[in-house]
Amino acid sequence: MIQDDFNFTLNSSDFPVSIEEFAAYLDGNLSDDEMKAVSSVIANDDAMQDIVLNSQTIDETLSNCEP
Repeated sequence: MIQDDFNFTLNSSDFPVSIEEFAAYLDGNLSDDEMKAVSSVIANDDAMQDIVLNSQTIDETLSNCEP
């Protein structure tokens, strides 16, 4: 469980995939079958789509800032 300074509590059960599996998906460290399975979950979950979009935006912004 994660709790931040705003009294927001986040349980890992709030996600349709585990946090570890999602991080591995973002890093491209899953097998092809696992990548397809997580992609399918993301395609059917608006919140997960938002997280992926924000992650991509952050990655692009950081890559533009690196020397």
